[in-house]
Amino acid sequence: AQLVCPDGAAMKRSILIVAAGLLTLMGSVMYGACYEWIGRVNKQAAPLKLDSTQSASMKTTNPRREENICERNFTGKAESLWPINRVTPPQPIGYCKEQIDVCPSVFLSLDRIFMEIRHLHPSRMSYFVVNLGARDGIKADPLWPLFEKNATLGGVLVEGNPGWFSKLQENFQDMPNVQLLNARITLSNINNLTKGNSSIFPYPTAEAEMDIFKFDIDACECHMLEILLRDPFFRAKVIQLEMNHLIIPPISYKDMCPGTYVGRSSGSKDVWGCSMQAAWDVVRPHGYILLQYDWPDAVFIRDDYVDAFPCLIDREKSKQDIFLEQYWQGYNYAKEHYTRFSTHQSNKTFVQEVLSEEVASNALNKPREILEKIVVETTKHWTGSRSRRPLWVEMGMAGTDVKLTVSARNKEYLTFEWRGG
Repeated sequence: AQLVCPDGAAMKRSILIVAAGLLTLMGSVMYGACYEWIGRVNKQAAPLKLDSTQSASMKTTNPRREENICERNFTGKAESLWPINRVTPPQPIGYCKEQIDVCPSVFLSLDRIFMEIRHLHPSRMSYFVVNLGARDGIKADPLWPLFEKNATLGGVLVEGNPGWFSKLQENFQDMPNVQLLNARITLSNINNLTKGNSSIFPYPTAEAEMDIFKFDIDACECHMLEILLRDPFFRAKVIQLEMNHLIIPPISYKDMCPGTYVGRSSGSKDVWGCSMQAAWDVVRPHGYILLQYDWPDAVFIRDDYVDAFPCLIDREKSKQDIFLEQYWQGYNYAKEHYTRFSTHQSNKTFVQEVLSEEVASNALNKPREILEKIVVETTKHWTGSRSRRPLWVEMGMAGTDVKLTVSARNKEYLTFEWRGG
């Protein structure tokens, strides 16, 4: 068997089978060692695109699946199901986005996800990312490790808060391919704001789409994403989206963007933003799968890049089964290990009685009743001192035709429009 370890981000594996059995096993072991070495080298390597000669030499199938490493290495241990242990080599435990109340994490960091995709699809990498809601670009930002290891990475980073933006400028002053924008994101400007300012970089194409789209503005992300995904430019390989951390499938809840207003519909910690079901309904028609639920962030991956994670996603299962499996893994891990899960709630009794696993399992039998309970609890927030006007919320129950639109133009009146059921 012959193995050639490459330089930098490119890797070429050539195993010439001269005998069965032992030599095949030796090639597999040598590949694992080489891949681990490449992971260390890539921490210092600048992201360079491969030319056509290099791209043609890359394998188009995943050798880890061929070697049955999923079945050989990940059986008999509870920890084997953790995403950090479903890649080769495993990612060390402890990535926590610098937030002690969501530690220790057992989910893949965005830079590791980037590396896995690059390993299998080098010619399709654009080395371009978009970060909407970047804050200072470092603290608790999942894209920072990727920039830290790839200083020539290109991207558009948008932050509306002037204080955070000043720090963002400081932190990214030595990164030449990054465009920083201090702007308040609205429905009317989000497309041109992001897309228009990407023209200074090699424009992502159908052959090399945007690599990662991270979206966290504490507002109506799902409504905006629904509109953005109509444009192929925004259909990144990976989308990370902050979720409502308590509203469980099949309940769909989505804060909408009425006019130029952007923000949460209320001050409630329980009912706000975009639920996981609502996000899934938005991205699924565009060919995405839930790669992991790094609570409270959902990481969706395009279907044509799932092959980079053969041990994490079982393609023999339906997309819906994968969605629920990945969701409950993240939810249950957070519930057991993260202090924020129990502390970041406004009404614990409401959460236990309405937003629980037991209720979700019976939701399809009484969809309107459950949505009505959510409305009763949330009305005091929709009409309270921290409520917003105009108000627009869309709710529903997946698997049924029951839907509800809640709207208001002033403080005095709420309008409820029920459909189906």
